[in-house]
Amino acid sequence: MAQYFVILPDGSKFGPADTSTLNQWIVEGRVHTTTILEEVPSGVRCAANQLPALRFAQVVAYLNEPAPDMIDDGTLVPAAVQGGFNLGALLIAPVWALKHGVKLGYFAGAMALLSLTRIGIIGMVGLVGISLYLAVNGNAMAWESGKYATVEECLRMQQRWAYWGLGGILAVIVVFSVLTSFVL
Repeated sequence: MAQYFVILPDGSKFGPADTSTLNQWIVEGRVHTTTILEEVPSGVRCAANQLPALRFAQVVAYLNEPAPDMIDDGTLVPAAVQGGFNLGALLIAPVWALKHGVKLGYFAGAMALLSLTRIGIIGMVGLVGISLYLAVNGNAMAWESGKYATVEECLRMQQRWAYWGLGGILAVIVVFSVLTSFVL
């Protein structure tokens, strides 16, 4: 079965995906008639509406309505991704946000650095506030980053971020405990 990369407006690409997956992305609103596709391995590019195997006609009825599993708030974020609590975004907010292209990550990083100074309380308050915001909205932000092809992949990767966050926090606690044991 033919495989295609989806070429984003900024020139980056994701995939490859077969026509079955591309049809699913059409339903999800991720692939449109004017989306540029690149065939693997030939590298030939064409508009998505040039591929007969793609079923745009079958989703015309959905163009003015969200797909059944979408929340109608204008963002086209699947309901399974909306809500929830993103532990990875909470525990390692600056790294998580920067990796997902969330500009708030720069501010979170600055707050983390500020927390290491004499006026650290300001940095800590800012970092906690940003972290809580990312924890509540993180799953939807991760989906909107465009890095994930399916809802399942997005949720699975957010679970991994949670494990990394827990591991990072435990590592900091261990290092801090070891360092303070030398002082006492």
